[in-house]
Amino acid sequence: MKSSRKLQKLFSSIALVSAWEHGRRLLHPVDSRRIFASLDTLDFSGVRARDGYRPNPRRIRKFIEIVQDLWLDRSPPLQILDLGCGSGHFIYICRLFGHDGMGLDTDVEPLYRETLPILNVPRVVSRIEAQVPLPKIRFGRGNTRLLSLQRMAATFARRRMARS
Repeated sequence: MKSSRKLQKLFSSIALVSAWEHGRRLLHPVDSRRIFASLDTLDFSGVRARDGYRPNPRRIRKFIEIVQDLWLDRSPPLQILDLGCGSGHFIYICRLFGHDGMGLDTDVEPLYRETLPILNVPRVVSRIEAQVPLPKIRFGRGNTRLLSLQRMAATFARRRMARS
């Protein structure tokens, strides 16, 4: 990245928003040790033996930041649908804060297929297509109140950067 672009970003609204989010996280800290301790109690041994899988601490911390940025660590319980849920860690963390969650993703990744039941995250198998409605998904307490597609947004951003 060019130095001029870095300076532009430093004095842009993006920098202010980022500073604001970091400040809010400092004012409302989340005990990440509790989240990691709960993950340590789960039995990933079968998946670990086959795939060498371990929950990625950097990715878990990123999910914790997203939970804080969306105020899910201090909001009343919501029903959350995570589009492109992957292994289900985001919904798992949301459930630790009292929310109800479900994932929606394709069933092409065997690792995710094995991880979701360990995390006790329900998933609807579906592909998201343009102009095709999502399957009807109902939670026990009503309709979805929060739609998460942060993993999909990151995928689209990576694809856009690869094209340019």
